[in-house]
Amino acid sequence: MVGVIAAVVVGPSDRVGLGSAELATENAAMATPTSALNIVGPTLHVTADAADGEIFIGAGHEMDVAAYLTGFAHELIVPDGDPPLDPLTADADFPWQPTLEPVAGSEGQPAATPASRDWWFASVAGPGEQALAVELGNDPLRVVVMRPDGTAPVAADVEFELEIDNMFSTALTIAAIGAALILLGIFTLRARPARRGRAGRSSHDEAVQP
Repeated sequence: MVGVIAAVVVGPSDRVGLGSAELATENAAMATPTSALNIVGPTLHVTADAADGEIFIGAGHEMDVAAYLTGFAHELIVPDGDPPLDPLTADADFPWQPTLEPVAGSEGQPAATPASRDWWFASVAGPGEQALAVELGNDPLRVVVMRPDGTAPVAADVEFELEIDNMFSTALTIAAIGAALILLGIFTLRARPARRGRAGRSSHDEAVQP
């Protein structure tokens, strides 16, 4: 059952949807907090669609992102309610509903545009829907969504997904093994009483012989 559920949730793309929402702020940037992506191995996919202009998505080291946003009012992209746990465990709480939490600071924008920084692990920018893919490693990272020119306000439909290699095929394998074990258990339960009956008759026949 677990394998079937996992296969349905993941699908052939090997992706797990973490959450999506329409996000908008009067400030110049939206960013995930440091603790939101504490996973090593999977590939994080982030898409952002700005209906009325261009959008920038960047994934960078937490220290670089913090230094870039320090002093300026911005928004943290956080889950609405309990924070999501590791989606690779049975305790995962997803998909979650992203919402915004304000971080106090001065109005305005960073001195440099985001695309001019060379410390991004990965970044994309352009009109309409933009898609970013970055492998989650040992370095703690944060994702930033803002306008390419760094100006406010910012509004976009944002979606987060995790891609886990071979997760779909692994889930199907687990489902197949589970089904085989269930069938084996049913066969064993049905066959066991028959063996007991033959053994009982043999003992009875031996007892009545002169």
